[in-house]
Amino acid sequence: LVTFNGRGSDIPLLVARVMHHGMVAPDFVRGIGLAYRFKQETQLDLYDVLGNYGAQRSGGLDDWARCVGWPGKGDVDGGHVAAMIADGKRAEVDAYCLCDAVQTAAVLLRYELTVGDISVDTFGTLGRMLVDAASADQRTAELVVKMDGSFLRPWPGMVEAVAAAE
Repeated sequence: LVTFNGRGSDIPLLVARVMHHGMVAPDFVRGIGLAYRFKQETQLDLYDVLGNYGAQRSGGLDDWARCVGWPGKGDVDGGHVAAMIADGKRAEVDAYCLCDAVQTAAVLLRYELTVGDISVDTFGTLGRMLVDAASADQRTAELVVKMDGSFLRPWPGMVEAVAAAE
C-alpha cells in the first residue's frame, strides 16, 4: 500500500471503517493500518519518507508532483472535498482523488528510480504505462496535457552515467 500522508488521513480512516463494520482484519490493522512508521514492508507513506520521517517538512503532493514533472493539484485540494460532496459534485471528487493517485504513482516511480529500487529502463516502461493509462481516462487526461515532459526524460547524461557505473 502506497500513500502520501496516509498515516495522517487515509490509514486512520480505513482502520475506522474496518472497526465500524466489525471486520476481523489483523493483517491490515497490525501490518499496514497501525504499522511502525519506519517499516516499509507493507505500507510506504511517501510523505514520511520524503520528509525524512519528520526531520524536515516533506512538502505536499502538489510540490512533489510538480518536482517530477506533473502539474500538481491545481485549484482543488483536500480542503475542498467536503463542500464538493455537499454540493453533489461526487464525480468531481472521484476525479480529484484519481488524479492524486496517478500523481502519487508518479512520485513513487521517481522515488524508486532515485533510490535504485528500479532501473532506468524499468522506470521508462512503468512511467510510459502510467502516462498512457492517465491519458486514456477522461478524469486524468488533463494531467498528461499539463505535464512538462520531464517525467519521462531522464536527466541528460544520466542513462550513460548509469550504464558506465554498471
